[in-house]
Amino acid sequence: MSLIFKRYYKYLLFTFFLFLIFAFLFLLSPLYSLAFVLFLTFLLIFFDKPEISLYIIIFSIIFGQLVRLPLGTSEGTGAIILSDVFVPAAFIFFLARKFLKRLDYRWQGVDTALTIFLVLSTLSLLLGSRYLPAGEILTASFYLIRLIAYVGLFFICKDLAKDNISFAKNVVYCLIAVSFLLAITGVLQYFIFPSMQILAQRGGWDPHFKRAFASFLDPNFLGSFLSFGVALTLSLYFYSKKSKERTYLLLIAAVLILALFLTYSRTAYIALFISFVVITAIHSKKILFWGVLILTLVFVLNPQAMQKLKDTFNQKKSGYMRLVNWKRGWETAKTNLYTGVGYNAIGYYQKEVYRFYKKGSESHSITGSDSSFLFLLATTGFFGLLSFLLVLFLFLQKSFRLFQSASSPPLFRALALALFSILLSAIVAFQFINGFFYPHLMIFIYIVAGIIFSLNSHDKIKKEGIKNQA
Repeated sequence: MSLIFKRYYKYLLFTFFLFLIFAFLFLLSPLYSLAFVLFLTFLLIFFDKPEISLYIIIFSIIFGQLVRLPLGTSEGTGAIILSDVFVPAAFIFFLARKFLKRLDYRWQGVDTALTIFLVLSTLSLLLGSRYLPAGEILTASFYLIRLIAYVGLFFICKDLAKDNISFAKNVVYCLIAVSFLLAITGVLQYFIFPSMQILAQRGGWDPHFKRAFASFLDPNFLGSFLSFGVALTLSLYFYSKKSKERTYLLLIAAVLILALFLTYSRTAYIALFISFVVITAIHSKKILFWGVLILTLVFVLNPQAMQKLKDTFNQKKSGYMRLVNWKRGWETAKTNLYTGVGYNAIGYYQKEVYRFYKKGSESHSITGSDSSFLFLLATTGFFGLLSFLLVLFLFLQKSFRLFQSASSPPLFRALALALFSILLSAIVAFQFINGFFYPHLMIFIYIVAGIIFSLNSHDKIKKEGIKNQA
């Protein structure tokens, strides 16, 4: 008995400690104790079943910005959303699992490029923190941790998908399911709850009216996510050999395009147009012609869509204000062109230089840069931007080679084409919104990219076997 105690006393003490916490919380409130049990359950799942943690992260996208905890009481301080809890937890337990169980990880050049980008982002904040107050350093540090964790999804998916084709397939279906649910939610919201005026008055959101925004509370980011979903769905359609599956994929794509159209987001329209042209130009010139014709006619014949286009040149509208935003971003970048002002510290700097805030303002988009590239140039400097462009180049290179390879599994070729079209569209569209660093869009990009790069790790699986499974 004493030998058993000596061997397991640490586990017994740890269990007793958890019981004391549970008892204390139960005395405060049974709900607290229940929350504690759920928290421990999630921790066990994230550690022992990392695949399930990925599914939880993907479906947390549905809650969008509805579940959020403000980081502070002052304006522009940001907030923690649901995926900000799950993603860091998954990445921490992924690293812990690798370390404690001494599991292998196949390191590639793209892993080095991502690591360099994260290191440069960290260094930029360390150097820029000399000019920031403590509160701003904490807020910027949170966003840096968020960046590291979301990029970590690439490492997780690359590792999990290397010997598990069914996992890759399930993740793809989950992404399509979430896109479809958001589209349905957006369409229903458009007709039932068309105005964000109340949220604009109480929570600092833009007062969108008669636009689909769903749980994202922003038509531009919702539309961009839906454009990703359309690219993934269409890519799978062209590589699927099952007629029933192709029919379902077409119907889903139609719903996604409808919801995207109702966002009346010029950024989303650009993203959809580019990805649609890339995919159909490769697989079907006929669908390309008729698709572009129909999309153009629908756009031209809709008064609200045409008005959004005219507003681009109106000095009082958002399109023109983006030009002002780009100018501010460039002016900020010029102050420290090589190392930047610190990752995500741009808001504080623009407050001090441009006095952009009004007293008591709580807007969620009042400072920063709408352009992802200008944002990186201003916050991480030339070297930070260059490292990120290297990552994008490696993603594009890998996806281009993969979807052109006839010997690759159909599922991976579809994913590669989807990522290729998504990145090309994002490079253009995300100069109008900072989409490369929006949480839900990062989840989509890094998960798909991770699965694609896992293909190099399928050393133990015969190609014919993979084809049959895919």
